[in-house]
Amino acid sequence: MSLSAQQLAAQKNISWVLAEKLAQKILTGEYQPESILPGEMELGEQFGVSRTAVREAVKTLTAKGMLLPRPRIGTRVMPRTEGIGSEELRLLSAVTPKGEMFYQGTAQALADKFIVFRDDYGAVSRLLLELIRAEALTRGYHIITCPCAMHPEDKIDHILIPELKLAFLTDNRWHPVHLPSVQAVRCTRFLDRENLAAYRARLRFNERAAAELLEQASALMAQAKSCHDELETYYRAAVDFGKVDEAAAECMEMFGLK
Repeated sequence: MSLSAQQLAAQKNISWVLAEKLAQKILTGEYQPESILPGEMELGEQFGVSRTAVREAVKTLTAKGMLLPRPRIGTRVMPRTEGIGSEELRLLSAVTPKGEMFYQGTAQALADKFIVFRDDYGAVSRLLLELIRAEALTRGYHIITCPCAMHPEDKIDHILIPELKLAFLTDNRWHPVHLPSVQAVRCTRFLDRENLAAYRARLRFNERAAAELLEQASALMAQAKSCHDELETYYRAAVDFGKVDEAAAECMEMFGLK
């Protein structure tokens, strides 16, 4: 059963509170540097939250450089003195009023070497990208992690390492990558084709259904944008943008941002 918007918001709040509690335990030394954090189930029982909330809290602290998840090993508590890399999140793919978009220009501006995972099912690339992300952070690089536009909570689509001018990109029907001189990795080679064949009809149905739903979503977004543009023609004439700029400048000065 899918969660409502209110339930999702509540889940986010719980994960933020949990992230603060875990951070306090790390800073006070209850969780020692280089130790392995208890598993999702154990933490969920300890703090009375769901595994999803634990997962989100770990992601938050990972982005802050306090934790480092490692496949088949666990989540390591990072030493405060270690020069661990940094991470920022950006969307390189998006669902827009014009359909699915891949912002190729951004990738080309930040990298000149491209390794492209051709992965129609999105099963293998996500595992490879998680490993690449963990290794890049361990080696101290600043990375740009690009979540999936449709599953931003738990799926990575692309990773950029500007210092190396290197990009790891996922190519599929939702955001095809058309770049010259790429090194392609065909992810179907890692799949159990015999097992996959048993679900081929279901997979084709899901693919068609997803395509239709995305088309409907883009159409609704286009309608919403049209309504917004019409409303904008009314309020723009009534707004004193000079006053808006003055108020913004006052707020920036108040918070020491200027």
